[in-house]
Amino acid sequence: MRRAHHVGLRALAACAGLALGLIAAGGSALALAPSGYTGISGTPQGCAAGVDADGFAPNQYLSAYGYSQLQQQGLLGQHESVALIEIDGFNPSDIRTFAACFGLHVPPIHAHAVGIPKLLAPGGEATLDLELLLAAAPELSSISVYETSPDAVHVLQALTAPLRHPGFPPDVISASLGLCESDTLGAVGHRGIASAEAALADASAEGISVLGSSGDTGSAACLQSSGGTTTPVPKLGVIFPASSPWVTAVGGTNLALNAANQITGQVVWNDASASPGVAGGGGLSMLFRRPAYQNGVVAASHRALPDVALLSDVEPGYDAYCTATLDCHGRGWMTFGGTSAATPLLAGGFALVDELLDQHEEQPLGLANPLIYRFARRPPGGAPVFYDVTSGSNDVGPYIQADGQPLGFDEASGWGGIDLNQFALDADLAQPALAQIGLRLAAHQHPYARRGIAATVSCSGACDLDVRVKVTIAGQQPFTDYSGLIHERRRTTARVRVGFTSAELSILNLAMHRGRQISANVTAAVVEPSGQVERQTPTLALPITG
Repeated sequence: MRRAHHVGLRALAACAGLALGLIAAGGSALALAPSGYTGISGTPQGCAAGVDADGFAPNQYLSAYGYSQLQQQGLLGQHESVALIEIDGFNPSDIRTFAACFGLHVPPIHAHAVGIPKLLAPGGEATLDLELLLAAAPELSSISVYETSPDAVHVLQALTAPLRHPGFPPDVISASLGLCESDTLGAVGHRGIASAEAALADASAEGISVLGSSGDTGSAACLQSSGGTTTPVPKLGVIFPASSPWVTAVGGTNLALNAANQITGQVVWNDASASPGVAGGGGLSMLFRRPAYQNGVVAASHRALPDVALLSDVEPGYDAYCTATLDCHGRGWMTFGGTSAATPLLAGGFALVDELLDQHEEQPLGLANPLIYRFARRPPGGAPVFYDVTSGSNDVGPYIQADGQPLGFDEASGWGGIDLNQFALDADLAQPALAQIGLRLAAHQHPYARRGIAATVSCSGACDLDVRVKVTIAGQQPFTDYSGLIHERRRTTARVRVGFTSAELSILNLAMHRGRQISANVTAAVVEPSGQVERQTPTLALPITG
């Protein structure tokens, strides 16, 4: 078996005048001391070249964290979409090679440039994120990759870009990057942070889950550069957006597995013997007060992170295939690590849970943190949902002292690893049913003269809805119009208008002059953030005359 190439941390220039700060998996970190044990464990499956990379194969981490049980039930992320926020690009052929090795399907992948003139050169970060995501949820309806420059302004722009993109937003957003809070504040100010927080709050209200990596420099999230070397600033700190109360922050651990790929031990990821030291990020926010879901768990008055922690150590790390010049040096099979790997893995897991909830006509996860903290303390099904991590610290150097741990929760690993199958079962018990939706049409309206159709819709509770009008003309192709996504935060009755375009009015005018029969079929639907119909009304017919 050939020696694995380990990749774990790339520190990137934040913006003009700021110290190095963005954290993302990437640049070379060779021969790091492992966190707590030496060597690979468990039983990998896949092609020989992939398995020989000496990292964990998909079957191992999917079994360890309870993904396999959901996948065996046919839950593979169908009808769900995920957005990745990236600071490099990817080679589609790398993703296909990885998928072929491990018997995975590759969902449609769409790349978007945010604030930059063209897509970025391939690198290790986006490649790793895509491979971990498709391992978790290989039948996603789509993956959107938002690529941008590695500075605070552009990253925050990219973070909210999926919410502004034409069409429907994703069900889950995964951000495997961040900037220490003080540098973020210096770059965009309180107004910029408030704007990002408002967008994240809106995403949560619309049922979208947002996840962020907690960083790869342990409890010292702020970095400084001198003489070409990047080191942690000697002070406690955490990174944004992971520190946002509207984001599920993902920290890092290492695993030991038995032959059945079940977890036999976990430690906090900390390769402190490496210089400058790399470890799973975590600590207390300086920007945000303690959210309500952490009451009774966190003693401090500020937001604590991470919320959960998954495999992140670069040794053994995750098997990956990457031929990019940046980070990977064209090598092909290698192993990667970092909290930026754990984050898309959990994002894919949330997509599986959303798929289950969708099948049972229940509301999607949205902000998962209230459920995470509730299940950790009082699991509805009675079985543990999380694997607590009680060994290790995320102190990365002699100037940062290890912090104490509140009972059941610590600032290095949160609630620890997740049993996704149990989390899904408990979410199925806890999530409320989707709202009931009603539709009424005024009988004597004049759609052609009024240039559209008016409908009255009602929801029995909070819902995202749209109204769809399919116009049928005898002997011609039909056309369909939509109201667009309407977000209601409470039980409501609203009047909605679906307008016709000028081109459609011309079609209607010509058809009426020819004496063609024209009718509109109108339906209202409760939809997921991605546009997947969750519940809809019976179709109502309305004739269209001159």
